[in-house]
Amino acid sequence: MQVEKDQVASLKKVKGKRDNDRVKAWLAALKDAAEKGKNHMPPLLDCVRCYTTEEEITSVLTEVFGTYTEPPLI
Repeated sequence: MQVEKDQVASLKKVKGKRDNDRVKAWLAALKDAAEKGKNHMPPLLDCVRCYTTEEEITSVLTEVFGTYTEPPLI
């Protein structure tokens, strides 16, 4: 599918141009804030500003908080 190919190409382009050291640093700051129960919105916004992907951000938060599973209805 062409749309998928275009999106993958666009993502590779963004990842190739961004400062990956900044991405790693802000992801580490996000993880640290989440682990310590601090406000993790500022490092989250900094992650977004340096083109961190949604998958990279959610992976870090999943490491700290786990995955939510809805309890079964009675």
